Amino acid sequence: MAHRRIGIDLMEKISGVVRTSEELDSYVQDVCAVALNHFPACQGVALYLVLNGGMRPVGFTTRRESDEVAYLDPNDDECIANLRRPVKLAAVDRVRGSWPGFADFMDRQGFGTVLSVPLVVEDTLIGNMGLYAASPDDFDEVDVAVAGAAAQVCADTVAAALEIIDARGLAEQLETAMESRAAIEQAKGIIMALRGVTEDRAFEILRKSSQDRNIKVRTLAEQIVSGAVDLSSASSRR
Repeated sequence: MAHRRIGIDLMEKISGVVRTSEELDSYVQDVCAVALNHFPACQGVALYLVLNGGMRPVGFTTRRESDEVAYLDPNDDECIANLRRPVKLAAVDRVRGSWPGFADFMDRQGFGTVLSVPLVVEDTLIGNMGLYAASPDDFDEVDVAVAGAAAQVCADTVAAALEIIDARGLAEQLETAMESRAAIEQAKGIIMALRGVTEDRAFEILRKSSQDRNIKVRTLAEQIVSGAVDLSSASSRR
């Protein structure tokens, strides 16, 4: 009964109505964060959507400090066949032969397995949700069932959104948003390390500095990551 209640709570949290590309970007990030928090053993969550004929990463979150996300090959027939399967647990060693790049990503992240859950609407694959963990034993049968139900809710929401949103340029918008978040996360990490401040304080410094320079937060973040701007002290303005 407790598992059922928890599952219902998860469904409620990821249900919603999405009408714009900005709302879709926010929604996929929320789904990743909610899923990560729901499954205690889960170490990372990635969400992919089929856009412009390709399987593209649109959301990723992890319990570790990382902005890397695995790219799946949309032209790989075996890859697509696996992504269509109802729910599949795959250990990293089992995917190494078919997807060496994906296996290398899992190795770097310290993931030992991925619970792959397709997003399917009316027998059409529109995406995939990957739940990453250290070991296949970290997910039990209830987790697998709940993940499948959550993926269906997500698929229905995304499919409804794609009927409203102009698909042209959507893939580029979502990828740009992901790149922006990655740069900001890296910049926050640099500021935290240099100044010894919390994550929230690091973002405040980043936001205030971008306002002082009259540039976007993402632009300043990219400059910090590249070394063009030094925010190691409050007086740094080069």
